[in-house]
Amino acid sequence: MIEGLQAVRLGVPDLPLAVAWYSRALDVEPCVSDASSATFFLDGSLLRLEHAPRMPDDIGVPCATVYWRVDHLQSELQRLHAVNAAPFEAVAQLNADTHIASVLDPFGNVLGLIERRDPAIPEARIQRVAEKVAIRNVRETLDGLAEEEAKKRRALKTALAWSAAGAALAALLVWDMVRR
Repeated sequence: MIEGLQAVRLGVPDLPLAVAWYSRALDVEPCVSDASSATFFLDGSLLRLEHAPRMPDDIGVPCATVYWRVDHLQSELQRLHAVNAAPFEAVAQLNADTHIASVLDPFGNVLGLIERRDPAIPEARIQRVAEKVAIRNVRETLDGLAEEEAKKRRALKTALAWSAAGAALAALLVWDMVRR
């Protein structure tokens, strides 16, 4: 399953100039930098600038790749190929825990996928699911209590209406007896 946006990769023809500009624009220095790329970390997402003087003719110059987080890179690649996405970049290992690949959608856009093998990610996802279930259960309980309260109010209104009707009937009977 494709999860949230993870990273954006931008091809730039002049890497030092782009690094200087993005450092000023983002007000942050790159966390990783070498002769061919620079990576900025921004609130849980990555922006990677890469030297790219020319991309393949069918893509254009330069191009951006947006990376979406996935749990299982190979199965997502197979699923996307089954829906007519064309291979673009083969699986590459960025570090011991991170693998990327990309495909072309039917319209020529690059769709990047990134898999991070961090045990904390599935645990955090399980925690979020548990929290959602707990919130749904609390909401259902509150809805049930509100419905019970509404039923009690309706029953009380009905009882009061019948009591008022009975009192009015009793008053009429007393008045009729007094009048005779």
